[in-house]
Amino acid sequence: MSTDSDGTVSSQPPLSNVDVLLVDDDEQWGRVTARLLESAEEAFDIELAHSLAEGREQFAALDPGCVICDYQLGDGTGLAMLETVRKTDVDRPFILVTGRGDESVASDAIGRGVTDYIPKANDDTDATLLANRVRNAVVSSQAQRRLDRERRGKAATLDLLASTTNIADLSSEFCRVLVEDHGYAGVWIGAVTEETDRGIAPQAVEGCEAYLDAITDSGLVRTACGDPVVLAAERNERVVISP
Repeated sequence: MSTDSDGTVSSQPPLSNVDVLLVDDDEQWGRVTARLLESAEEAFDIELAHSLAEGREQFAALDPGCVICDYQLGDGTGLAMLETVRKTDVDRPFILVTGRGDESVASDAIGRGVTDYIPKANDDTDATLLANRVRNAVVSSQAQRRLDRERRGKAATLDLLASTTNIADLSSEFCRVLVEDHGYAGVWIGAVTEETDRGIAPQAVEGCEAYLDAITDSGLVRTACGDPVVLAAERNERVVISP
């Protein structure tokens, strides 16, 4: 949920910064549209290109989260730009801007994998429509990528459980999977000791080795340090602490 500028509550999730490549050989239209898009959605950072060749160069250098491209370019068409983008990423949001009445072009573009298309115009209303289309495409793409990453992580975890019987190797691999496939900054696993000087003995760590060294004393993480793992062991429940 997010709050719009007029104070109403929107069901759309907030966007983090998104690089958007806008390719159009009409430099004035490109500049005006870029300004309107950035005004309509503060997360957009618009980069301009004014030809197919420049668009391809900018795409390779910028790796944008979304591409908006006019169909008619001085040295080619938007479909050629679409082909370049699809060679890199079959799911990258690509919005084709067509002339009004170009239904045949739009149909061909859909067949080639364009994300969306919109007729070209020069007013604020259509710029707002374009911004909404771009936003929806980016949100959908990001959600799909998160889902794909989660599926890959679950598959890797299942493969790990099926192939590893050694508890030390399993712990190490589990930490690695959480960091590499699930986006955690650091993970460590420990075993509670039953000695007089109670603590947790680290068994595996990934991505937070220096932190773990800093809170470890004589081979144990003490209960007074306030680490989430220690608190979880004490309470016997999941513990979440904001950074």
